[in-house]
Amino acid sequence: MSRSLSRMLLWIAFGLALVVVGTSSGLRLAANGLGCEPWPNCYGSEATAQAVQQSPAAKAARLIHRIAASAFALAALCATIMGWHHWERRARAAAVFVLAVTALLSVIGLYTPSPLPAVTLINVLGGMALLGGIAFVVTAQPTARVTSRG
Repeated sequence: MSRSLSRMLLWIAFGLALVVVGTSSGLRLAANGLGCEPWPNCYGSEATAQAVQQSPAAKAARLIHRIAASAFALAALCATIMGWHHWERRARAAAVFVLAVTALLSVIGLYTPSPLPAVTLINVLGGMALLGGIAFVVTAQPTARVTSRG
């Protein structure tokens, strides 16, 4: 039971990571002026970033991002706790890596949005690491085996 629940939680975490990466990317591109008028003159300007940050769409996207990120952390942690005794060493290491990246991104989130390239780079690489790490843990789990009797 705990194996199947752990696997389900890992898939939920993967889906939530997609939402987190997607909303984060969308917010970042919008704040830089993707689709602003008159493009390309407005691209990368402070006024464009301020206007986007105050828009109802950006506020909704930030809320979705925060809820998905929190739910991701909870799902990943619960899956790790439930599956720990059943997982191989490499799956455990990947799960610890995912939880560490999650903690790092939650701290970096305090400084986001930020014009600092390092914050953006950590966010982008961290999101990719979450997706890759969770995908690795999911695929490292053995599927149910069919046994024949007789």
